[in-house]
Amino acid sequence: LSVAWQFAGAPAELAALTLAVGVVVRRAVARVAGVSIALKWPNDLVWDERKLGGILLELTAEAQGGCHVVAGIGINVALPPDLLPTLSDWPRGAVDLATACAAQGSRLPPRAAFATALIEELADLFAGYAATGFRAYRDDWCAADYLRGRAVRLDDAAGAITGRALGIEADGALLIETAPGARRRVVSGDVSVRSA
Repeated sequence: LSVAWQFAGAPAELAALTLAVGVVVRRAVARVAGVSIALKWPNDLVWDERKLGGILLELTAEAQGGCHVVAGIGINVALPPDLLPTLSDWPRGAVDLATACAAQGSRLPPRAAFATALIEELADLFAGYAATGFRAYRDDWCAADYLRGRAVRLDDAAGAITGRALGIEADGALLIETAPGARRRVVSGDVSVRSA
């Protein structure tokens, strides 16, 4: 599902918008499917240690000060079981919403109802984000933080580092403890959970 929005001006906390989108997707999944999912910084949706889906934002700033955003949300809804292992390089692989619903004793919602819930949540988010910023979503993000407290590896332009994820800062940046007392603030990169 892709949803476009035009902001009159660029919101102050634009970098954290992906995280806020994750929060409202999580809300929609809980509301219509009865499934609680986790959020992996910055844009993955997780259930039972497996990748359920992801989020991709495309942003275009305009010379007049406006900002156009397209939020793309990909969720595995109902897939053949033999296809799931091919969809992710995660250690436990991918999962679909049908599997999560069955495991939690809920029913898979009709796709139209699910899409409607996602669109409603995204419209509310985008309509109020310029005024509230990420602070209105941070507590929900922290409650669903898949990485917090885990041993992780960060791969970015500077190379690879390992450490322990400490959570996110107010602006959505990830904090990684690379050594006792040494922290690294991460605003972009690929973060994976290290096996023990």
